[in-house]
Amino acid sequence: VDGQTKSCGTDTGECQSGTQTCTGGIWGACVGEVAPATELCDGRDNDCDGEVDNGVCSQPDSCNETDGGYGFGLKGTVSGFKDGEYYTYIDYCVDSSILKEYFCTMSASVYGSLDFACAGNFTGCVDGACT
Repeated sequence: VDGQTKSCGTDTGECQSGTQTCTGGIWGACVGEVAPATELCDGRDNDCDGEVDNGVCSQPDSCNETDGGYGFGLKGTVSGFKDGEYYTYIDYCVDSSILKEYFCTMSASVYGSLDFACAGNFTGCVDGACT
């Protein structure tokens, strides 16, 4: 029936469904849809398959803290802030002596140290997050 509409696409992950309209007995394009995109390592489900960052974030194997202390004994999953949003990350070994414990941006990391030496445009650390 001409003028009839129906939902199209998906609302999974970062995707949003759109609307198709019937014109001349043919369903038109999906208007307003946010379609799947290439998966990125950004804490989001870009390809809308129901899995976040599946297969795109390469990190060394998980490990316990072995760098001699300053990380306050943190092991396993820890929390931090990245690009203004709250994320949870798993500790992992950078090399045999350093354990990364928080990510503050894609380019700046906070290592397990007493002063949390935040890099980039940060002035300090509050509850394990760069500020």
